[in-house]
Amino acid sequence: MHHLQHIAELAPVLQRMGARRVVIAPGSRNAPLIQLFTSHGGFSCHSVVDERSAGYVALGMARQTGEAVIIVCTSGTAVLNLSPAVAEAFHQNLPLVVLTADRPRERIVQFNNQVIDQRAPFFNYSRAFFEFPEQLRTVEELQSGLQAVKALLTEAIKGVMGPVHVNLPLCEPLYVP
Repeated sequence: MHHLQHIAELAPVLQRMGARRVVIAPGSRNAPLIQLFTSHGGFSCHSVVDERSAGYVALGMARQTGEAVIIVCTSGTAVLNLSPAVAEAFHQNLPLVVLTADRPRERIVQFNNQVIDQRAPFFNYSRAFFEFPEQLRTVEELQSGLQAVKALLTEAIKGVMGPVHVNLPLCEPLYVP
C-alpha cells in the first residue's frame, strides 16, 4: 500500500459526508492534502496564506452556510495559529474539520525549530480528535482510519455541532507524481 493512500481516500469520504468547502493554509508538509483537494472536482478551495486568518475565514464560512468547512494546515507551530478560530467555533457550535499535516513521531522529540506535539492542541475546544498512524500497512488499517474520520465528521455536524481535528503524520516523499 502506498504511504499516502489514506490521503487519497480522504476527499471522497469527506465529500460523501457533505463537506464541500476547503480553506487551505499552504505549507510544505501539507502538500499532499493541498494536491488532493485542489485536484478533486468536488471541493471549493480557498487559499489563505496566514493560518490565523485561514481559521477565521473557515469560521465565517461555517457560520454563513451552517455546513462543515475543512481547514488544511501544515505542521508545527502553524497549527497553534488556528486555536482562536477553533475555540470560537467550539463555543458557537460551528462545524470545522481541521486537518493538520504532521511530521513522523520520531522527528517531534528532536527539539527542531517550530516542531510541536500536535496530538491535542485543541483538546478543550474540539468535539473529537483522531490521528492516523504514520504507516498504514493493511487495507483494514486504512478502512479503520477512514471510519474514524467519518465518525469525527458526524460528531462535527450532528447534534451539538463543533470543530473536530484529524492529525496526519506524513513520511517523505510528500509529493505524489
